Amino acid sequence: MFSRIVLASLYAGILAGLLLTIIQQIQVVPLILEAETYENAALVSGSEAEEWAPDDGWQRVLYTTVANMGTSIGFALLLTAAFSLRQIISWKIGFLWGLACYCIFFVLPTLGLPPELPGTEAAALKSRQIWWLLTVTCSGVGLAFVALQKRVLLRISGVALLLLPHVIGAPSAPYEAGLLPEGLNEQFYWATLLVNAIFWLVLGSLSAGFFSRLSRLAT
Repeated sequence: MFSRIVLASLYAGILAGLLLTIIQQIQVVPLILEAETYENAALVSGSEAEEWAPDDGWQRVLYTTVANMGTSIGFALLLTAAFSLRQIISWKIGFLWGLACYCIFFVLPTLGLPPELPGTEAAALKSRQIWWLLTVTCSGVGLAFVALQKRVLLRISGVALLLLPHVIGAPSAPYEAGLLPEGLNEQFYWATLLVNAIFWLVLGSLSAGFFSRLSRLAT
């Protein structure tokens, strides 16, 4: 069982990571590069030292690909571990699990903390990390209660958990004039919304499909 979980996660994670890199290069990276031109111009006129970053071109794509694959494999391990507890699994069920993960890890957290381009003013990193972790945890447990439990009380509790982080409220950034032109952040939000939707649906489907296939071969 453990070997099937690992193999299915590796196959799904590598393919989904590669796909994520490709669509990021098309939909997301041009917006990041545009934002960086404004950020770099501000750094040149200021006194802050620029931190190390991979060079544009093949080096940046390579680092992004490795990071995307590693992240994809990690999430695929979580998915296939959950699939191993289910009696019936198929790519269609994986598609639905991918949709749930998309809501948990991206859609619901971005209601309070939208994706940020370079040069965007943001709240303190630690505050954002704590709120994001709270939101993901409450969203995961809450969605599980709503979708997988039949007791009314548990479902009501699930709805309450889904709402809790947003009632508390995400940490807000100090108001300062932004570096970016109007509309660029909005373009970035919709681009990342689309890219993450494709990634999670593909990762869920591939993880379930590979795990189901390996399980049949083992019997």
